Amino acid sequence: MRLIKEFYDRTGMQKQLRLLPLIEKGSARGVDHYEIIESFIMSVILGANNCSAASQLSYDHVLKEIFQWKHGMPSQSTLSRFFPKYDGELSDIILIN
Repeated sequence: MRLIKEFYDRTGMQKQLRLLPLIEKGSARGVDHYEIIESFIMSVILGANNCSAASQLSYDHVLKEIFQWKHGMPSQSTLSRFFPKYDGELSDIILIN
């Protein structure tokens, strides 16, 4: 995970992600939308293939610490509610930038 984090930092992905024009906060827990996307990306890199598998990483406290996430990995319900908020425009935003 440390190597993935180093790669992530060197490529500037976190900085670029924060430049995307996303809705700020909107969940009940106040989870930053950038943090939700970032944690989902990391879960895919680690082999998750759906929201349920991604949410299993919420128990990984080392991952939370390495990436300095305030809330850790979002739950399955947070992920399932997050992506439909953008209704297809999220992929357009990411691909354009």
